Amino acid sequence: MRDGSWKFSLVCGLLSCSILSCTAQRAPAPAASPPPLVHPEAASAPAVAQLIASPRGSATAPAPEPEATPSYPEGAVDDQPDDSEPGFSLALGELSDGDLERLLADDPQALGGLSIGGPSSGVLVGGERMPEDAEWKLVDPARAYGTRETCDFLAHAIHKVNRELPGGHPLYIGHISARSGGHLNPHKSHQAGRDVDISFYYQG
Repeated sequence: MRDGSWKFSLVCGLLSCSILSCTAQRAPAPAASPPPLVHPEAASAPAVAQLIASPRGSATAPAPEPEATPSYPEGAVDDQPDDSEPGFSLALGELSDGDLERLLADDPQALGGLSIGGPSSGVLVGGERMPEDAEWKLVDPARAYGTRETCDFLAHAIHKVNRELPGGHPLYIGHISARSGGHLNPHKSHQAGRDVDISFYYQG
């Protein structure tokens, strides 16, 4: 009886070792780490590609999208890249750097309207709001500030169209810039009072 029990225990032990060995061999390998994600805007520029996920898989949230406004719903932004917006500079007469700094600090209105910086990185000093007129409508008057030259050129162009093609509908003028320029949702540009969103004329 003892011999039978001893043999039975030995067989059970061998079976247990075999089962454990098979289980260990069939254990799934740990999943490979996912490849790092590349920011979609940097995919076309490998030299400046920004990795969003770390090697441990902890992802950094991308920058939030610009907010939409009632007059500019999501998907309505059509700003051009910086290199498609060439500009030019004008001399400020006989003003020295010191005079310019003093006027900017103490009496900026004496300089008139100034568009400082670029359309996508700038400010507006002494800007003017686009005036009201029967030939156009301001979609968002609080964001329709520009340099005097911008407003004058735009008004001149609209008046000329209406002289040559009378009887047309009013043109809708969207965003130009905020009163002091700077970032304006949902745009990248529109920061210095020099670019304007306008509608199209159409035939009835």
